[in-house]
Amino acid sequence: MASTNLPVGTIIDAPAVDELPHYIKQYPNLASQQLGTRVVSCTDEFFADAQRMLQDAEPVFIVGKFDEHGKWMDGWETRRRRNG
Repeated sequence: MASTNLPVGTIIDAPAVDELPHYIKQYPNLASQQLGTRVVSCTDEFFADAQRMLQDAEPVFIVGKFDEHGKWMDGWETRRRRNG
């Protein structure tokens, strides 16, 4: 995300999706925390806690929010392997 001059703590919602694929409406999200899903193992939580990828909330970006991983992100990602 590009730098912003918005005040710290400003919440920027992700753009809305006009139409979701039919399977998203037809089947339950088996990776939902509401169903008790949890991460049992991962190899890298450098950028964020792996549990974040299971959140049911809509994605947001919060200006100036940081945690022990650096810039806080509501999702999860791993580092790229450069040797592989």
